[in-house]
Amino acid sequence: MKLLIILVASVALTSALPAAKQLNWQPTEQKSQAQGFGGGAFHHRDGGGAAGFVNPNGSGGQVKYGHQSGFGQSYGADVRVPIYTNKNRYGESTVNLGAGADYYRGVGGSGFGDKRVGLNFNYRF
Repeated sequence: MKLLIILVASVALTSALPAAKQLNWQPTEQKSQAQGFGGGAFHHRDGGGAAGFVNPNGSGGQVKYGHQSGFGQSYGADVRVPIYTNKNRYGESTVNLGAGADYYRGVGGSGFGDKRVGLNFNYRF
């Protein structure tokens, strides 16, 4: 849980940078209908979404949430921050360090399902 809090704080700090050029919101919603005994029906709502941004140098962040009735919720956060930048007359290269985690809470227990760390190289002409 501490890792998830740190990742969300990193996304918030990175979003404070004035160079953020793009903000994406991708809602997901699924509705299902199940037939009950005697021909009746009930509806429940499943859904979630993701919000994030990408800077021109490849850094950015994303926060995700998902919910499925009767099963639980899933949370996720990813962040990429620049650790090396080189500008010259041919273009700009940037190396970004990324980290992320997914957390599940619901049927069968709670815990982190995926933790990831990686490097990203971005070159702009």
